[in-house]
Parts: sequence; C-alpha cells; structure tokens
Amino acid sequence: MRWLRRAGLGLLVLVALAALAAMTPPGRALITEKRALRDGATGYLYGYPLVTMLETQRALTTPPAALNAFAHTRKLPEDAGVNVVRPSRDLLYSSAWLDLSDGPVVVSQPDLGDRFFLLPMLDAWTNVFASPGTRTTGNRAANFLVVGPAWDAPAPPGLQVVRSPTDLAWVVGRIEVAGPDDVPAVGRLQDQFAITPLSRWPDGPPNPAAVVTEPSSGPNVRARVDGMDAAEFFTALAAGLARVQTLPQDGGALAALARVGIAPGEPFDFDSLSAPVRAGLADAVRRVQAGMTEAYASGEGATVGNGWRIPPDILGDYGDEFAVRAVVAREGLGANLPADATYATAVADETGTPLDGRGHYVVRFRPEDLPPPVRAFWSLTVYDDRGSLVPVGSGRQSVSSHDGLPLGPDGSLEVHVGAPGATGVPFLGTPAGEFDLVLRLYWPEQTVLDGAWRFPSVQRRPGAAPTAPPSP
Repeated sequence: MRWLRRAGLGLLVLVALAALAAMTPPGRALITEKRALRDGATGYLYGYPLVTMLETQRALTTPPAALNAFAHTRKLPEDAGVNVVRPSRDLLYSSAWLDLSDGPVVVSQPDLGDRFFLLPMLDAWTNVFASPGTRTTGNRAANFLVVGPAWDAPAPPGLQVVRSPTDLAWVVGRIEVAGPDDVPAVGRLQDQFAITPLSRWPDGPPNPAAVVTEPSSGPNVRARVDGMDAAEFFTALAAGLARVQTLPQDGGALAALARVGIAPGEPFDFDSLSAPVRAGLADAVRRVQAGMTEAYASGEGATVGNGWRIPPDILGDYGDEFAVRAVVAREGLGANLPADATYATAVADETGTPLDGRGHYVVRFRPEDLPPPVRAFWSLTVYDDRGSLVPVGSGRQSVSSHDGLPLGPDGSLEVHVGAPGATGVPFLGTPAGEFDLVLRLYWPEQTVLDGAWRFPSVQRRPGAAPTAPPSP
C-alpha cells in the first residue's frame, strides 16, 4: 500500500476520468457530470473515514455501552463473530468513545506491572493524536486529561493534558493476555481503568463501564457504509461535517466538496442538486469503492519479502494522504501506530502462490532472525479469506512468544500450517479454501520499522493437508 502514499488513489481516479472524457463527445451537462465525478471522488476518499467512525460510534455506544465510558471485552475470540475482521487472540480490548463538546474527561489507567498495553486515542478522522502505553508513557498508574480543540483553561495538578483535534474521539485500549487462563487477571486490570468528567474530578465517581463477554452481534459497519448510495453517503458526510471539526490540511478536499454543494455547517439536500451533479457523485461512489478494493487486494509496494505485506509507515498519522487513510479505515479501522505494533500479512508462499488450505506449509524463522526483534511479544495467526479465525477443531488458531515454542536442532523455529509436523512442533489449522497469515510484532525494534529484519519464509511442503487435522 505504500504506492498509495506516492501516487494516491485520487490520482488513479482522475486518470480514469481523463480517459473516459476523451472517449465521450463534449457537452455542458457531461462536463458538469465529470467535474462532479472528480470532486465527488476526492470528497468520498476524504469523508469515508469520518462516516465510518460515526457509524462505528453509533454501533458501539448502544446499551449497555455509552459515551464517555469504557466497554471492556472479557473473552478471547474463538471465531470471527459478526463484526470482527482478523480478531486478535493476543489482547483484550477496552474501548471508549469520548464526546468532549461538554468538557474534558479524565482517563485513568492503573499500574500495569510488566504487562504490555496500548491506549491509543483517535480523532474523528482516524488519526492517532496520542498513544499512551508501555512504549511511550510507561506502565505506572496515570491520569490523562483529554480535552477538545476549543478547551482553554488551566489543568488540575497531576493530570497529563492530551488535546484531541476533534470533540469526538475514540480510545482503543489493548492489554496483553497470555492465553485464556490469563483473562481473569486482565479483567481485574480492566476494572481499574476509568473515565471521569473533569467536572467531577477528583472526588466524584467515574462513569460506569460496560463489560462485554460475547462477540458483538450489531450491524456490520463496513457493509453499512459501503452499501450507502451517493445520496445517503454525502448526506451523512454533510451531517458529520456539521458535528466534527476539520483539520488544517483539509482545504483542498473541502474545496472539492464545496463545488458539489457540501460545506461544514451548511444544510445539504442531495435531491436539490442538478441531474449531472447527482450522476457524477453516484459514479464517484462506485469508482472509488472499486479502486479501494483493488488497491488493498494488489498489495503493490507493500511486500516485504517471502510473501509478507506490511501497512504504510504513515499508519495512524496520515496528514493529507486521504487515499491511504480511507483504505485503512475500510480494511482496519482503529489501526495502531507502527511503532506500537506492526502487523504483517502473508497471502502467498515464498514463490508467490496463494496460500491454500489443502496444502501443507512451514513458516520458518532462520536462527539469525530469532528472536523476532520486539520489545514486547509476537504472535502468528491463521484467518480465512474473510478474515475469520479457523474453527477450533481444525488445529490451533495462533501461536505466540508466550508459548515457549521449541527450536529445531539448527536453532531455527518452524511452525507447521495446514498439516502437523513432528510431535511437539507447533501446528496451525487452516480453512478449506484460501487463507492468510498475520504476524503481529508488538513494540517492534527499529530493524522491523526500517525493513532490515528478514521476515520468515512461508514454504510449501509436498503433500496435502488431512481433511480433518487433529485438535491440539
């Protein structure tokens, strides 16, 4: 996806527009439509993360969850649930949506001991504006005063001030968990996180938290946003712009939206637009969605080696790279900063052949590449082509550095995928069709971030996997 940073998906859209216009006889209505297509494509890429965030906020603050309060997950995923794409079995989540329009809140964390955690805070545009955690602020108990962009008052003593660029913010807490038996201990830590309005600090009670013990069965937000036609999407974007502050780098995108009748705080009526403008906006939605799908599927420029891909290095800090921001919001909303956690994905073996559940593979870490260069821990997980975990009965779903994995006689580490290896060698089950592997590196060393570390090879071995691999 790094090529998106250099060229931008918007440029691809403009190239397609130029080719289309060259094949079509000129006319005033046609020119209007193509200009609306151009501006609509820019606006769609710009606004997709905001619309997705607002839909996610609505989905995740239904009772018992609420604004300005944590919702703690107390169960490791065993399947995909309804709404979870590539769920992690390494972390338990503590999520909170903040509305700072009525004043700041105090986000309190307990002492985490030696347990790795992240507490990234995202603005309404999906930029990470602060990332408290083991890497940055340490594990001792702390209190963060999260304020909106307009707040201007002295902070009480003992509070670390964190300013959000927007009044709507999302705290996506993640705490290391070393397997199912460790969940109760993490739950006791989650219970010590709190959110308290500044108006009640320090003696008033925090807002009550919710505890989630089963996967969410709410609406699929990506399907909801992708299913919006032009009228619904741009109406939702206009409503979001009336609620959420824009950023200094947004000028060009806002100018494009203004040319199709959308401006922050101004009323918007899609039906009042001219027929050519409506047609151009409708075409923009179709074209940009197709472009985002193709961009993510291609992985061009994101291959590290041996079939692995990593996300762009601007993840979580996008500036005016609206194309990258939109694709990430669509494929992995709530993404970490790469310095906190790097997720690499393999969809093919070292020869470039797609991974197939009928095959037998070995993920091999060379002795000189061990241990993986992380300051926290790492894991390897199998997902089907929809991002779901494999059924529990098909073999282990993931392995991690918590598992005390045995090394081979030559000092290498091999993880068998799709079929068991020798007794005692770690084995991951696979689905029936195509699948992918995700290698998560928590608090990676600089050698990962700058591409110097060699990712493990994914080697296909002769023979097919058994139809029903034994459970571990």
